[in-house]
Amino acid sequence: MPRIRYAVRQDAPIVMKLVNKLLAELRGHSVTMDETALIDKTKTFLKNKQVIALLLTTEGSDIGLITISPCKAIRTEGEYGIIQEFYIEPEFRSKGYGKELLEKAYHIARTKKWPRLEVGAPSLPQWERTLKFYEKNGFEQCGPRLKWVNQ
Repeated sequence: MPRIRYAVRQDAPIVMKLVNKLLAELRGHSVTMDETALIDKTKTFLKNKQVIALLLTTEGSDIGLITISPCKAIRTEGEYGIIQEFYIEPEFRSKGYGKELLEKAYHIARTKKWPRLEVGAPSLPQWERTLKFYEKNGFEQCGPRLKWVNQ
C-alpha cells in the first residue's frame, strides 16, 4: 500500500534524486548538476516551508514526488500554489499513484485556502499523455508558460 508523506530536511537527497530523474526524462539525457549545493538549497526550502514536497513510498522505496511552491499574484487576489515538480517512477505509472499525489496537493490547497493550483506541462506532442492526465484530474489549459534565463 503506498504512503504519502511530507518531505523533511533529511529527505533532501531523496527529493533531489527524484527531481534529477524527472529532469533527465524531460530532457532526454542525464543532467549534470551540483548536487551538494542543490541538496543544501532543498534543505533550506523545506525547513523554511518555501517548498512543500510530498514523497510517495511503496514497498520501502520512494517512487514519487510532487513539489508545490506558494506564490502570490494580484490576478489570484493573493497566494496560490504552483506544482513545480511531479514525478513517478515509470514502472509505477498508470496505477493511480499520480492521482493520489494530486489529491493530497488539492487538500493542501484547500487547507491553505488557495484559490488555485497551477502546473506547467511539458511540450507537446511527446508529452500529450501527461497533458491528458492533468486535464482528466481537473486542470484546464490557461496558456503556455515561457521562461527567460539570466545569463
